[in-house]
Amino acid sequence: MECLISVHLMNHLFCYQENYRLKIVNYADVTGLLHPTAEGKYCWSIF
Repeated sequence: MECLISVHLMNHLFCYQENYRLKIVNYADVTGLLHPTAEGKYCWSIF
């Protein structure tokens, strides 16, 4: 499972490939931390 990792200010954003969307969305339903990006990826913000 490949991930693209970037850092914005104090937040760590873990961006997953589109084909893991459903898995990430299911997790986001619990946490509410999912953010879709313009590039079609989904970022999970860790604070």
